[in-house]
Amino acid sequence: MIVGNKQAIAGWYRAAVVALAVSLAGCAAPVAPAPGPVSPPPAAAAPWTAAIGRLDVAGAASCTAVLVKATLILTAAHCLHQNPTVSPPASLRFNPNLGAALALPPAQGQRLVALGGDVREGHLARPEQIMKDWALIEIAPAVTGVAPLPLASLSTDEAVSRLAHGGTLFTAGYGQGWMKRLEQHSACGIVEDPHIFASYRNRLLVTNCIIRIGDSGGPIILMDSGGKPRFLGIFAGFDTRRGLSYAVATGPILRRLAQTPVSALPASPLPLAILSADVSVASVGPAPWDGQQHGRD
Repeated sequence: MIVGNKQAIAGWYRAAVVALAVSLAGCAAPVAPAPGPVSPPPAAAAPWTAAIGRLDVAGAASCTAVLVKATLILTAAHCLHQNPTVSPPASLRFNPNLGAALALPPAQGQRLVALGGDVREGHLARPEQIMKDWALIEIAPAVTGVAPLPLASLSTDEAVSRLAHGGTLFTAGYGQGWMKRLEQHSACGIVEDPHIFASYRNRLLVTNCIIRIGDSGGPIILMDSGGKPRFLGIFAGFDTRRGLSYAVATGPILRRLAQTPVSALPASPLPLAILSADVSVASVGPAPWDGQQHGRD
């Protein structure tokens, strides 16, 4: 909790905004096309990590995405901004379990179901930009070779408590240097960041995971003591100066989608103001330019 008069809080928050200069994990450089069509194995044969795949964007770059329903993937919104406008869904290709021995057939983007906000390659200068950095994309054909990873609705405190009682964190992506296969990151955890306003605590995640360009959209998974994965968030960017990475929490997305099923969403993507109406941020100016843009292609 943060207490004190409004003037003190506003001053503290402006200082925090200036201090937060987070580079987008971004999309990797163009990559070779994925292999041709393959027959999907039985769902039981593929490990749960097969729900993670490389997202090729307009043949120009790649990010990471996660299958959350048989015909729906979640990724970082900034991955779609390889041009002045959002890349059309037809230019997106999801390659689940790419690089693994048990390959799954790719799927093509069909519809942009929901977009957190207009987040572009470059800097995340304000914490609310992190919360907007997500997109849900409908794909076809349906991915049937692996069970989707459903979104979890755990608070940050709940996740930290489970980690302290035997849980472990799994993070991975198709980052720079590993674009042809999924690479698990080194051991890391959820941490506190004093620069983040307290009211954002359960809407974004801060970790000390080392991520790379191309890891955007990669998952943060809580593995319980029984080996069950719980999908907590997707990576959005990193701060090289402090060794921190930032992610969108899946809880608010899940709660909003629970109120409005995917089938009921309109053809045009909904802005953050509709999909995440519970997010309320102060009106402050942008952070000053600091000359670093590690996430831009």
